[in-house]
Amino acid sequence: MNLLRQDTEFKWGEVQEVAFLKITILFTSRKTPILRHYNPDRPALLETYASDFVIVGILSQKFEDSKIHSVRFVSRKLSPAELNYDVYNKEMLAVVFSFKKNCQYLQGAVHRTTIFSDHQNLMYFKSVILLN
Repeated sequence: MNLLRQDTEFKWGEVQEVAFLKITILFTSRKTPILRHYNPDRPALLETYASDFVIVGILSQKFEDSKIHSVRFVSRKLSPAELNYDVYNKEMLAVVFSFKKNCQYLQGAVHRTTIFSDHQNLMYFKSVILLN
């Protein structure tokens, strides 16, 4: 929490090393892994979200255990100009941003990528694309 304060110097010590090792184990343990390696032979799921201030993308896949596991997380703050976007434009920005950040996984994929978004207005873009 101290690093959230202005003019705080970052120091890597024993406490930080223990915390880093602990979170590394939690993210990669075989028992309940949070992150898995991308498998190009499996379909991809791309979940996107846009709030008033940030956009987020989560790339996931279904694995042998029939559970969906995350492969990669991406996010960023919106620029001052993007803060003025309408909700559906922010949601579409999240989709485009997520595809760009995950292009090394999704480009040339054998399987389709399914996009999950929490905004119904994106169906408008689907109808426009299908008409063209």
